[in-house]
Amino acid sequence: MKQVKTLTIFGTRPEVIKLAPVIFQLDASPHFDSVLVSTGQHREMLQQAMAQFGIEPDFNLDIMKPGQALSDITVESLRGTEQLIAEEEPDLVIVQGDTTTAFAGCLAAFYQQKSVAHVEAGLRTYDKYRPFPEEINRSMITQLADLNFVPTLTAWDSLRREGISDDRIFITGNTVIDALYYMVKPQYSFINETLRTVDMDKRVVVVTSHRRENFGEPIREICAGVAELAQRFEDIEIVFTVHRNPKVRMPVESMLGGFPRVHLVDPLDYPDMVNLLSRCYMVLTDSGGLQEEAPALAKPVLVLRDVTERPEAVQVGMARVIGTSSRAVVASASELLDDRAAYESMARGISPYGDGKAAERIIGAIEYSNGIRADMPEPFVSWPALPVTGDPAVIEHPASDELFYRQLDERIARARKQRRKVSVATFDLTRTDNLQFNQAVKAITHSLRESDTAAALEGRRLVLVLPGAGEEQAQRAADRLLEQLSEPLHGLEDALSVDIKTYENDEREVDSTAAIG
Repeated sequence: MKQVKTLTIFGTRPEVIKLAPVIFQLDASPHFDSVLVSTGQHREMLQQAMAQFGIEPDFNLDIMKPGQALSDITVESLRGTEQLIAEEEPDLVIVQGDTTTAFAGCLAAFYQQKSVAHVEAGLRTYDKYRPFPEEINRSMITQLADLNFVPTLTAWDSLRREGISDDRIFITGNTVIDALYYMVKPQYSFINETLRTVDMDKRVVVVTSHRRENFGEPIREICAGVAELAQRFEDIEIVFTVHRNPKVRMPVESMLGGFPRVHLVDPLDYPDMVNLLSRCYMVLTDSGGLQEEAPALAKPVLVLRDVTERPEAVQVGMARVIGTSSRAVVASASELLDDRAAYESMARGISPYGDGKAAERIIGAIEYSNGIRADMPEPFVSWPALPVTGDPAVIEHPASDELFYRQLDERIARARKQRRKVSVATFDLTRTDNLQFNQAVKAITHSLRESDTAAALEGRRLVLVLPGAGEEQAQRAADRLLEQLSEPLHGLEDALSVDIKTYENDEREVDSTAAIG
């Protein structure tokens, strides 16, 4: 039996959290010999995360030193990981995200001419200083990685625009959702003593800020906004998790320490953090991880940045980028606290980032690329990532059949209220294999980019709602899409089943289950 030796490198708490589901899958499979390496980039917080997931590294570089610069982290990580890669001779080096540990580990693997797999690839702001140094770290990792595991279609599109070939990109969803579902419990007792004092019957607002670009005046503005919110709303409790960096801790403690109903806590253990998220009202954060986790728990996110590399939640209305000014913090948070309809429009609970199966897809893709399995795993498809123009058109990738049909009914009803014909075209892709299905999804993404056509996947059936289209127009649209699918489906388009139903203005009801058949 063929075995692939993997060497997985991490050095920070977020890396451990997002790699834990992958490590579990590697350990459970007889096809892998898994070696774990910790650089110790963030020693204390890293140890907490490893303990919570029961992860013990085989090697610890322990590079953390007082007052170290980014160049120190890079040099020490590069030197240590390159030596281990030379000694262990893995078939594949796995890195995650955009840390300096990940970049140095990837570069070390390249120097030793070893293949690299990049988990959470394809995130971009296209501003090299925002976030710093992460934007350049992840861009350089992309150029060296052999396998890029992207969380969403948006991330896939970013890599394709950078010239990365299809056979190096796999759409998996984000492993942070796997970890989240693993850790959130309906019955949970907080470890942190301060959290035990928070009145969870009130609306709890979670605040975090730690990014370098928010040091100085931005963090002071955020604190001023938080203070005004606490004064304005007596029925809320604010939990501010304060990073240990003095550039964060000093202004937060000086401006908010002792403030009524504002609870300042040290960085929380991961179980405490995600279970706090599941019980809170909304989140104000500059954290990338929280931007992914909160939407999966139906919590609105106000992003304390000027730009985000995670646009999917913004596109579907579950997150909003507000910057750091106190005025923006107060105005945006007050809207969600005062206006129930505005709040409910953001608290939707359909994650555009994953479904809890990202690690399975990653292991399947590694097995496929190493000839262990014959077919590529099915991709994670997040339809809200489709940028569209005109009438709001995208139906979310369904979390359930009931939700799918309800959204489809609403989309048809909107078209009919505008006194237009509406056609429903259903493409049956059940005869495609996983590779063909993956390629078809990518082709469809591009073909609908400038359309007001609503699209949804139900299993392996693609459903298009075409407002204003009669039967002939719908058939022409279907023919164009079939033509675009001819290359990715390698001739299988002749076997596709396409069903079109058209409804006139005078028809009172449209049953979407009947429309789809």
